Amino acid sequence: MNQSREEAYRERFIEYIEQHLDEALSVEQLSQIAHFSKFHFHRQFSDYGGISVIRYIQLMRLKRASYQLVFSTDRITEIALNAVFENPESFSRAFKYTFGQTPSEFRKQPKWHPWSERYQFPTRDRKMNIEVNINNFKQTKIAVLEHRGAPTLVNDSVKIFIDWRKSSGLSPVKTSQSLGSRWARDFDQTKLKMITGHKDPRSLDRYINANRGDIALIAAKMAEVQKVKAAG
Repeated sequence: MNQSREEAYRERFIEYIEQHLDEALSVEQLSQIAHFSKFHFHRQFSDYGGISVIRYIQLMRLKRASYQLVFSTDRITEIALNAVFENPESFSRAFKYTFGQTPSEFRKQPKWHPWSERYQFPTRDRKMNIEVNINNFKQTKIAVLEHRGAPTLVNDSVKIFIDWRKSSGLSPVKTSQSLGSRWARDFDQTKLKMITGHKDPRSLDRYINANRGDIALIAAKMAEVQKVKAAG
């Protein structure tokens, strides 16, 4: 099997897992969907994701459960059952083992940085054919919340925005769209690495999180320097 075809098969069973998290999933079942032998499928998945397929399934279920804990009012018992755990106790043990917090603790004050580290899978170069369509639509009022700070803490900003929607009633979920846009401004990460001395991405991320005020000041100074250079 050539590389491009094998990559397509990998994407196929990854997509299948994510779409069937509510169901019982086994290595035998997934290997049939991927058209691999059980042994070859297990080896290929471990090479692709860096973990076993069973652990990957559990992490995806816990990821969804994490969002439900923070962004919904569903009871923990319901969330545990939706994550295909037999009971809330086994769900709580797995959740704390994975993230270092109990579901109740995470709901009250989620620690997104260690949470995000559990989802640092090996990066793969993907070739995607993207079709771009330009659509014209009538003038529309929008509400914007910009996240400033470490990317791993973006869900804190999401929570702020969701709370605003609920309290203001100005952006009903049933009639309003929610769109996310990933972009960066104010400071160049390469320059920031030089200034702070933090070359490792995770180390830099922790520094940004702990020194938001200083980062904003650095960004402002960088902007001033760029303006002076442009004027000169």
